[in-house]
Amino acid sequence: MIEKIISIKNYGPFTNYMSGGSEWDGTLRKNNIIYAPNGSGKTTLSILFDSLNGKTKLVGKKASLFVEGKPDIHLRIGGENYKFKDKQWDKKLSNIVTFNNFYLENNIYSVGSDSNRDDSLNTSTLFSLLNVPEASLIIKKAIRLESDKRILARRLWGSRNINGIKDDWACTRRKWKQNKKALREIKNVQVNSLAIIFKKFEEAINKYLLRFTPNIEVTKITPFYSFGKGSATFQRAAIEIKVNGNRVVLDEDGKSKIPLRYVLSEGDKNTLALAIFLAKFDLIADSESYIVVVDDPFTSFDSSRKKATIKELSRLSEKIKQLIVLTHDLNFGSELERSLLNPETLQIRILPKNRHIQSVSFEELSLQGLLKDITDLHSFSNGLLTDESDILRVARSIRPTLEGMFRIKYFNHLKKDEWLGDMIAHVKKSEQSSVFYKLKPYLEELTDVNDYSKEFHHSNINQRQSIDYQELLTFVRRTLKLVEVI
Repeated sequence: MIEKIISIKNYGPFTNYMSGGSEWDGTLRKNNIIYAPNGSGKTTLSILFDSLNGKTKLVGKKASLFVEGKPDIHLRIGGENYKFKDKQWDKKLSNIVTFNNFYLENNIYSVGSDSNRDDSLNTSTLFSLLNVPEASLIIKKAIRLESDKRILARRLWGSRNINGIKDDWACTRRKWKQNKKALREIKNVQVNSLAIIFKKFEEAINKYLLRFTPNIEVTKITPFYSFGKGSATFQRAAIEIKVNGNRVVLDEDGKSKIPLRYVLSEGDKNTLALAIFLAKFDLIADSESYIVVVDDPFTSFDSSRKKATIKELSRLSEKIKQLIVLTHDLNFGSELERSLLNPETLQIRILPKNRHIQSVSFEELSLQGLLKDITDLHSFSNGLLTDESDILRVARSIRPTLEGMFRIKYFNHLKKDEWLGDMIAHVKKSEQSSVFYKLKPYLEELTDVNDYSKEFHHSNINQRQSIDYQELLTFVRRTLKLVEVI
């Protein structure tokens, strides 16, 4: 378990972070949630954790700007000090895995790009074709006998002891056939076992997909192997899926005739990658030995997938040694906190030329965030926030503002895992005796604002370029009117 973050220096925005003091002593628990607003260093921190597995190239590239010195990091893990200096860790931690954008990019189109791992979660280990000692011995014998056959064939020419060589040839050929038959039998056993494993993998992925969305189903997983002399090495597994009932067919090379990147939305890509990630933990026997780091697991997810993500992360935490979740969404962090057992709740705070990690109450932060969101909406409405960098932030403030107002006003009438869509549903089905009934005249307005805000909630940063200023201004003012009546 990662027990303590002692220091992070000259690494990205963390120019000189030192643990200690009253705000947080650097100690992590089994379950940890780190709230980090966009631009605070969230992904930088996830890359740091991921590098413990030996992938240190990105850490070296993220040296702090305008500061002398290379990244210098000090952690305590399993009672030992781990230090990063001179572009590498002094120790390697195998059983740590990170789910982030890099995992999504590497696993969404085919499984197997984690071949640099040397633990049980490595797909090459999970799907090894020949992994029994008998197979290895027979392969070696078969190679040696094949060599003997070639030598005897050459000796047949020009030799006077033809009968003796013929006897040797017959004996060698007989042994070669016996070994070849034994190898074929072992291969058949292994191939059948592999088919069972892939079927389990497919079923596990679909189990998680069904919890996230009804629109995607894995229909086939095709393994690809490279074959050498007497050996077969797993390379990758291509995935064939159904999207809204339509099959995305693979060609002979395992590539989609219509690339998946054009078939799936960003939310669906993330859903499929997360399902693959979670499914692997259903297949391995040593899941309790793993440290799992999750960086923004629900990008582009709607509220129903957000709920499912919280539930699945909570279940995952019970299987593994340690869970560290980083998120830029405070509401998500608050809901996850309620689902995990005794989590440490932290915040990355932005300082001039540095970052600080401190222990916080997400509930208190949520109230502060609501006040800030409402202030931003008023400022934008009054023409005080006009910079391009402000526009996306304002658009993303609409939804949490309405959710926050509902939570404060109807505190005893809402479940902890209900979001804006659920709140509007309460209004829609309310009767005269319901506390939500007074909002029924505003149902259409609530629905319109909710639909508009979905476009920007956890969406790609490049969307700021497509936000229409006048349209945003209209919806901001409609939101502020709703704040008054809620």
